[in-house]
Amino acid sequence: MVDITKRPIIVDERSRIGDWEADTIIGKNHQGAIVSLVDRRSKYVVLQKVESRKANEVKDCIIKCLRKMLKCYFATPYASWERDLNEHTNGLSRQYLPKKTEFIGMENDEILAIQKALNNRPGKVLNYRTPNEVMRGIEKPLGVALHG
Repeated sequence: MVDITKRPIIVDERSRIGDWEADTIIGKNHQGAIVSLVDRRSKYVVLQKVESRKANEVKDCIIKCLRKMLKCYFATPYASWERDLNEHTNGLSRQYLPKKTEFIGMENDEILAIQKALNNRPGKVLNYRTPNEVMRGIEKPLGVALHG
């Protein structure tokens, strides 16, 4: 585990794809969890259900989801300010998964549908592109007013 204080300064600039924040969204009665990963530049979201939030299970889930990535930096436990974008993304996820949602028995298809919705949601900070478009390098053309 590499502590967040060892993270390169460039990560704070949010200028490149591939710098991820991670957190867990906890289910009703602290049963079950969803690992929430978000790319700092594109805002692309990856959601994956886990049976518990035990460190080994969450770590294995992150490795599985981001196996192409080289390094992950772990925030200090309970230091939400070190992963502000992920906290924001968890708030967006809560629009689909209210606080008392039961995660036990929830199907992966339901979680993937939420992930898809978040990744196809345009954002002002992304120049009104979606996280999917940013990840794929798709640029939207500027609007042109036509006069006849």
